[in-house]
Order: sequence, then C-alpha cells, then structure tokens
Amino acid sequence: AAIEGLKTACGEKNVLAIDYTHPSAVNSNAEFYVSQKLPFVMGTTGGDREKLLNVVNEAKHFAVIAPNMAKQIVALQAALEDLAKKFPGAFTTYKMACRESH
Repeated sequence: AAIEGLKTACGEKNVLAIDYTHPSAVNSNAEFYVSQKLPFVMGTTGGDREKLLNVVNEAKHFAVIAPNMAKQIVALQAALEDLAKKFPGAFTTYKMACRESH
C-alpha cells in the first residue's frame, strides 16, 4: 500500500528503490521490487547473483545491478565474521568497524 501511495503521489515513473542492504536480503528484496513493478538499483554485494539476474531478466524489469564493495572488503568482512565465530568473546571489549571508503 505504501508503494502504491508513493506512485500515486509522485507519479509511477518517478519512484524507484535504491538498495544498499545486507547480502542475505539481496534476492528477496529484488523479487519484491519485481513483484511491485518498482525499478531498482541494487548496490549490495552478495546474494545469488545468477538468480538475481534471472529474476530481473525474466520479468523484463528495469534494474541496475552495481555491487558497491570491492572484493577485498568483502573478503575482509568474511574473515572477521569467521574470526568472531572461531574466537567468541575475543573482541568483547573492542568496538570494531569495517568501512569502504573512496
């Protein structure tokens, strides 16, 4: 209902989604955008890229698939997640963040 309200208020051709989300949400978000006929920009690295492209192409949907992170950042994030699983509590007194910067 909210998307239809936006399309009505702004004009159907003036609404699109720009998605920088968690990799686990890439495919379900894309399927939602396609089902709502909502053009989108997917700027998140991850998900099942082949499935994502198939969903968009089969629906003949407008989308820009442009992962925003370099593979080195993705590898570092995966390594940090792995370390956190292997050494639970090792970093509890630290505040850590991994950010991509341009």
